[in-house]
Amino acid sequence: MSDVNVELLRTAVRNIDQHPETWNQDDWGRKSACGTTMCLAGHIVHAAGYELSYTLNAWGVFVADHTTSGEFIPDLAQELLNIDWVTGDQLWYVSNDLEELKDTIYEVLGVDLDVQQSV
Repeated sequence: MSDVNVELLRTAVRNIDQHPETWNQDDWGRKSACGTTMCLAGHIVHAAGYELSYTLNAWGVFVADHTTSGEFIPDLAQELLNIDWVTGDQLWYVSNDLEELKDTIYEVLGVDLDVQQSV
């Protein structure tokens, strides 16, 4: 695996940490009367400047699985992070527990998000 875009990953996880109400691993993106939530992949794509495209599903919920420019969210997040699909799957399918997410990132990528990067 080539160099992971650690800066983008840190930005996405920092956004989740600072605004946990916007994070939910159940959907790439979801809009409701309670607000907008995104999984890690959605946060990565959003942090990179892409907008999610929401459509009404069969249960009457607005969900996103693509960006407004047509990219599939998990594929784009993998490309932006410079990781393969196996690694992406390991990151996308964790529970809604921030410490578990950070532990998984460390186990899979060797990136400790609790340690500040030196410049």
